[in-house]
Amino acid sequence: MPTVRIVFPTAAILGLLTSIGGASSGSRRKREQASSGFDQHDEGPTTLGENGRCTKIEPVIRLSLRGSRMSSSRILVVDDNLANLRLLADWLASESYAVSTATNGCEALAKIEAEEPDIVLLDVMMPGLDGFETCRRIKADPATVHIPVIMVTALQDVDDLVRGFEAGADDFLTKPVNGLALMARLRSQLRRKRHHERILEQSLADQLTGAFNRRYFDAHAPRLAARCRAACRSIAILIVDIDQFKRINDTYHHAAGDRVLKEVVHRFMSALRPFDLVARMGGDEFAIVLPETNLDAAIQIAERLCRRIADFPIEGIAVTVSIGAAASSPDGEEELDATLLRADTGLYQAKRAGGNRVTGEANEIFLRSEHVQTRVVDEID
Repeated sequence: MPTVRIVFPTAAILGLLTSIGGASSGSRRKREQASSGFDQHDEGPTTLGENGRCTKIEPVIRLSLRGSRMSSSRILVVDDNLANLRLLADWLASESYAVSTATNGCEALAKIEAEEPDIVLLDVMMPGLDGFETCRRIKADPATVHIPVIMVTALQDVDDLVRGFEAGADDFLTKPVNGLALMARLRSQLRRKRHHERILEQSLADQLTGAFNRRYFDAHAPRLAARCRAACRSIAILIVDIDQFKRINDTYHHAAGDRVLKEVVHRFMSALRPFDLVARMGGDEFAIVLPETNLDAAIQIAERLCRRIADFPIEGIAVTVSIGAAASSPDGEEELDATLLRADTGLYQAKRAGGNRVTGEANEIFLRSEHVQTRVVDEID
């Protein structure tokens, strides 16, 4: 395979090629810690599976709904020719990109999963898993389909270009690589990617609270449930309702009510794992999906969320929540809708009993008083 010959621009042109920094793609869904001093995982179990271990289960589409991290864009360069690899990596590093490298398709796929780059520069002709098949696998995975792939090739045949686009390539660079063309294509693909992410955020996120919306929940929660079912793991659902929220709006007006909604979601997210799903189902009701979590763990987590809300007034407003909890059996075939219905029934019982409490499986209530939990059996007519 020929060595890449990079055509460097003149010094005057180099001065115009400023580094592309700014906000990262935000594909990692990171949780912020609450400014009021809440620490993640401060009480009780949060990473809980049937065997005390939780496999990584992440949303199919990861969004930058919690704010963005300022850093240089991350570029993965894939080439089996070490000389080509060093030249491209050095050039990109000099332009303030964060560069990672791989020498074959399998290594590239592993690094994409681990590092979540903003863009992939992918050589076509590689032994084993070639660039076409590597690109096809990147685009076939819902977790990585959004990552732009620029294929770097010495091939000039139109059929090869068509084959690359059919594999999902977003753009091509021909060898020898021209520095101006490289930078222009990177800028173009990064702009497209960020624009696409903004559209996703607007369509899948609740704009007030930053939680996912009902549309995302309906599309993605069943996938999480199917994964847990296939792995013989439980999945838990919490249905949350803010107690007396209409009274808060009537007394303190809707602007204060909006701030309460945002702070409630913020406190929830600071207490949960990165791959737990929080969705606003409508009004003041939320659903929380806890993969690989059994009922006992779900109730403990729900109790902790109750305390986080009740023990710290929001802008001087006393706020409490009621939560219904349910979990599927690890060896059962229960569909998500059935688990959701049981959690919703639990919420009804918690509200009927006066609120500010958790009901699990619609028959047991955990009453709360000054951080002391007392389990009683709820007698429902």
